[in-house]
Amino acid sequence: MIQLKPRGSRRSARHRLPVWFLVALATIAGAGEPLVRPQVGDAGATALPAAAAHPDLIRWAAAGVRGGIPLRSSLPIIAEVPAGGDIQAAINAAKADPSAPTVIRLGPGIHPVTATLTLRSGVVLRGAGRGATVLESRMRQTAGPDGKMSPERLVFDGKAIARAGLEDFTLRHADLAGLADTEFTPIGGAGEGKTKGFPACCRMVLSDLSDCWFDNLDLVDVGHHTVGLSGSHCTLRRITLHRSLGPIHITGDDFLLVGISMYLTRHSIVISGKAGGASQGGGNVVLDSTLMGDVIFYAPIDAGHNLFEGCLFYALDGTPWMHPWGWMHGKSGPGSVANHCAGCGKGGFKVMAEPTSLADKAKPEVAASDGTLYHVDADRPDRLGGLPASDAAARALYAERARKPAPTAPIP
Repeated sequence: MIQLKPRGSRRSARHRLPVWFLVALATIAGAGEPLVRPQVGDAGATALPAAAAHPDLIRWAAAGVRGGIPLRSSLPIIAEVPAGGDIQAAINAAKADPSAPTVIRLGPGIHPVTATLTLRSGVVLRGAGRGATVLESRMRQTAGPDGKMSPERLVFDGKAIARAGLEDFTLRHADLAGLADTEFTPIGGAGEGKTKGFPACCRMVLSDLSDCWFDNLDLVDVGHHTVGLSGSHCTLRRITLHRSLGPIHITGDDFLLVGISMYLTRHSIVISGKAGGASQGGGNVVLDSTLMGDVIFYAPIDAGHNLFEGCLFYALDGTPWMHPWGWMHGKSGPGSVANHCAGCGKGGFKVMAEPTSLADKAKPEVAASDGTLYHVDADRPDRLGGLPASDAAARALYAERARKPAPTAPIP
């Protein structure tokens, strides 16, 4: 067991700067920048010396975009697209240069999406904020004479993309926006059909990504299997996923997910190894997130060495909120750890106050006297505080963090 020095003994001089100076820095950075820099995932967030104590700590500290998500004020804006404008034309006109990313700003209002938007390297789509800029899918599947649905249609696709980003907007499907929560059925069974069909046209499927980011997004009323990403060293931060049958599906290695909030989702996160077997993938980090539905380690077998820290899980049905043994899927690879996490709901109440192996019953080789395994000098505004002592307390904490009432039974 490796014991690390308490975090308080290694705080940097940045934390001792006067408040007026931090406010000035935030003002210079521009609207939309957090008050205190850097946050987890930002440029300037660096590994602490303690991370060198163990290979997994080194790897976890390096998860996400290498060099961090660029500050909003650091990238040039090359085009502005008003509501109803041609987003794809602006993407195509941008110089696809991952060494010098540029921003296309999407104006406030509703941007109807009637055809798939193909992303390119070095291109950042930035809205005016969640709820202010809304990308609204109006695509639908149709049923053939045999009852089979037409292929799903994607809102975003793309392959071999480097240093691109999606920032500060809401994505939704037009035909789900009017449904009440009780009409949305994330649980399996006959009622699940309510979420299939046209809602399968509000997805993003992006492959072979490197150093891409998805920051400050609302994915609401999106329906069926929303996010599928493959590649390495990408960051998903401050994302709300609401009313989605499917999860955030990560296929690859060294992804960083932080500040994720989910409500009315059947699955929360799926982690898969890369095609080619268990020797690839792994090293993914999920921090400070409030998740509904189970976590699945999916075939091909996960390569392991993943970290879940500061997460709260809520299960809608009797499915365990984490599948350490794979359930009907693959199983977690070696070295995966949950730390300072809690699960509640129909899947049962469980607390993992200390590092707990997800792969077997062996005690993890890493431990930290200050309660964290993610050793990065950065602020964590979504960090989970004290762990709940009961299922009822965990449900109440979930409701507080998700800003939604925690259901007491499966959604009908």
